[in-house]
Amino acid sequence: MKEVPDVNAFYARNKGKVNVLGVDIQESKAKVTAFAEKQGITYPVALDTDGKVAGLYQIRGIPSIIAIGEDGAVLFRGHGIKEMEKKVSF
Repeated sequence: MKEVPDVNAFYARNKGKVNVLGVDIQESKAKVTAFAEKQGITYPVALDTDGKVAGLYQIRGIPSIIAIGEDGAVLFRGHGIKEMEKKVSF
């Protein structure tokens, strides 16, 4: 996925200031682990095996980027980390 290097870079630059979490929707742990290793993902990835997280945040396309503030409010919803960085400061 072309977004992985951008998310890895954002994670490295902001570690300690912002939490980054990839969420994989309805796939097995083995498949997700293999994908993460192949893509060189450096940020943590959680499994949404039943799709509840995707439903809660109204995920309509993959990849989706959602920035959530400390108070739980959604600060950004979109498809690119670079787009998010232009609109949200941490």
